[in-house]
Amino acid sequence: MTRHVHHWDIMMIFEETTKSLFTSDLFIQPGDNHKAVISDDLSENMINLYRAVGIFVSEQPVRRTTERLVKLNPRMVYPMHGSCLDGSVFPKYVEAIMKRFCLY
Repeated sequence: MTRHVHHWDIMMIFEETTKSLFTSDLFIQPGDNHKAVISDDLSENMINLYRAVGIFVSEQPVRRTTERLVKLNPRMVYPMHGSCLDGSVFPKYVEAIMKRFCLY
């Protein structure tokens, strides 16, 4: 369960065999042109979208959840929108959430 990351009742799924992380709206990939899997650092685009749209109620639940997800060390991240993230770029997105993310 990852309450208050977008909505009060949100949850994410981690499949342990393949180390696949399904993150709902966290680590979203904006835009229309997507590859199936990316290893590019588009985290600034993600942060800008979060600021523009305002889908999160509070920063703290997002950061707490991100800290929990880091411990899983995913090989692949499947956000609900946009490209999947290769695990090699996952640390860049984590850094963006932990250091550059803000609601305004």
